Amino acid sequence: MSHPTFAVVGNCQARPLENLIELLAPEWRSLGSIIVHLTSPDEEDADIAQIEDADIIFAQLVHDGYRAPHVATNSLVERFADRVIAWPNLFFHGQCLDTYALTASTGRFIPSPLESYHSLTVLKCWKAGESVDFCIAKMVDDEVDDEDDIVAGIERTLSQLEHREQRAAVRISDFIEDRWRDQPLFHVFNHPASVVMIEVAQRLLRVAGIRHNAVPTPQLVAEPLGRYVPPTLPAHARILGLRYAHSVMAKGVGLSFTEDGTAQWGRAKVFSLEEFVAASYRSYDVNRDSIETARITPAH
Repeated sequence: MSHPTFAVVGNCQARPLENLIELLAPEWRSLGSIIVHLTSPDEEDADIAQIEDADIIFAQLVHDGYRAPHVATNSLVERFADRVIAWPNLFFHGQCLDTYALTASTGRFIPSPLESYHSLTVLKCWKAGESVDFCIAKMVDDEVDDEDDIVAGIERTLSQLEHREQRAAVRISDFIEDRWRDQPLFHVFNHPASVVMIEVAQRLLRVAGIRHNAVPTPQLVAEPLGRYVPPTLPAHARILGLRYAHSVMAKGVGLSFTEDGTAQWGRAKVFSLEEFVAASYRSYDVNRDSIETARITPAH
């Protein structure tokens, strides 16, 4: 007996979604995932061959002009018509407003204990020549100078998510808006927690007309995108009214540098705030020449 098939196209969220769809709809067989930031124009033929027989292609929205044009949503729709069901890029900055990615002008990311993610507060303290102790005190301070900016940041990130999902077959901003104060929904801004991924998978299956099994809890599927968890600043938690448990500790990986400045990551590690700030400072010292021209994401 042949089984219906599906494929997933998207960023780092694609494989967790693929696994959830297989779990929810076990009669469907996956033809795999295409990870858009890992592919290239040279891989177009192989990528298309991988997904062209799929009955359904769950494609994350990718804009025209993307560096691998064949994974752009409009290109996929032109090839595969109504077999394509579009889903939004799950991106929400509201639970980690101090966290940003830092990319050098060469295109490589500036390393940190959270790989490419950084605390803007730590970065600003380092740039200002402040000590590690000063930075730690600033991070745990319950007062900040930019309360209005923090509130505006929530409104901005929700509005951006609503805008991004306009062309998608499913939306998720309503789910996030209802819950973001009460439970962790994102580890970092582009790494959603499993509770969000499970909801997206269910909504996609409903749009596709696919009946699904009992819904797993996050405990059953773990947190595939939860390798990095930044500190939550107490002032941010107070201003935003966060009602879930949070910490100034961080989850990441050990970080050291060779004599020539090459980053070396070690094992998974939970950092005290003191360890996190000190490790970040070491990286900035090593990468001093790249930081002034580095690009910050989301735009700040």
